Amino acid sequence: MVSLLDWLRVVLITALLIPLVYLSTRFLGKRYAGGMRGRNFEILEALPVDQYNKLLLARLVDRLFVLSASPHGLEVIYEITDPEQLKELKQQARKPESHGSWLPFRSGRE
Repeated sequence: MVSLLDWLRVVLITALLIPLVYLSTRFLGKRYAGGMRGRNFEILEALPVDQYNKLLLARLVDRLFVLSASPHGLEVIYEITDPEQLKELKQQARKPESHGSWLPFRSGRE
């Protein structure tokens, strides 16, 4: 039969493990999220299309690209070259609450 001391031991170990697991996943998540950013390359936004595919807004030096990311690789869909649109997108990408459409073909600007 399981004693009260055994139950207390299980509850105590669980109470210690849950915060430890939470803190380690937060630390590892921040550490590996930095892998999406370099000095000359940065993923500004990602838009999931389905379970396996994403659209990405990426900055390479001073150029912006819309990329398709799939299990088969990356493909450049569009390079954004309009200076006014570049400025607007860079400002929007820095705002975490930004929900504006960054895809030029969606907003009617090509």
